[in-house]
Amino acid sequence: MPKNMTINSPRFVDGVEKLHAQLHEAHSKAQKLFDSVLGSSVSKKDNQHSKCIRILVDFNETQPNDKLTGYFVFGWTIARFLPITFDMALLFPVHNHGGGDISTRSGITYDKILKSKRGQDVVLFNFMRIEYEDSPLYSTSMMTDFLSRYADKIDDVGQLYLPTDLTDLSVIDIPKEFTERCYTLVGERYYSPYVTKGEAYCVLFAQFDNEYDSNAIKVLRWFPVQKGIEAEQMMGLEPDGGDVFFELGYISRQENSELHSFMVENHSQLLFGKKEGNSITLLGGVKMFKSNDLKYPRCLYKIALK
Repeated sequence: MPKNMTINSPRFVDGVEKLHAQLHEAHSKAQKLFDSVLGSSVSKKDNQHSKCIRILVDFNETQPNDKLTGYFVFGWTIARFLPITFDMALLFPVHNHGGGDISTRSGITYDKILKSKRGQDVVLFNFMRIEYEDSPLYSTSMMTDFLSRYADKIDDVGQLYLPTDLTDLSVIDIPKEFTERCYTLVGERYYSPYVTKGEAYCVLFAQFDNEYDSNAIKVLRWFPVQKGIEAEQMMGLEPDGGDVFFELGYISRQENSELHSFMVENHSQLLFGKKEGNSITLLGGVKMFKSNDLKYPRCLYKIALK
């Protein structure tokens, strides 16, 4: 071999570029869906971390072998409706230790991951883009105190949910005996355990087929947007938002009987409300959209109004 010839070591660990490219693509698709279903008020607020991919992994949940399953986090919002299963190799350093000139943070060791797994930690993994590389490569870090450190900022959005068995809704006023009462939200730890303790909009859905409670009223999260931006949405200038609902919990079974009967008997199986902490107050039924400034949810367009 001529003296001036050298053997060039690979710059990156085998296969790492493909893994990071897959992560980059999955995050891009998730970001678009997050923007479209939650709307501009949420997506713009959470845009501060746009250069960083953030994934929350809960080691209390069953994890696959050699992979991890978590949820994309945008800003302070945990998007449970956007889960991702990724190769654990994504967490390790991207540079080849035998050569190459790339300089990144050290990444995460397998021992650290095992420690969090044994401790059943809830971990936020941060993937920071390596800006000076043409390929979408990321350096990684982990945060085990994300939930405690930012408890006052974090929000948690459950799975998408479309109410079934709805054929029609009555355009009626809701009696004061219901709108002046507070109802207790329960069960959110199964759907959105870290949901904001502050104010949020919600939808109450009286179920017919709940095997555990014949008077069950399911509570759904709703991110409404203002009327008047439909044209901008059609042109793609504004994220849609306000058109779908997300699982949140239930009204306490000690408080649901009278309200469930009213909703069913009066063809008002769907009501709208606000939550503050675990307390919910009703705003009204579909009639309220005649006088308020909120856009009517698109997922209800095919349901007859009477």
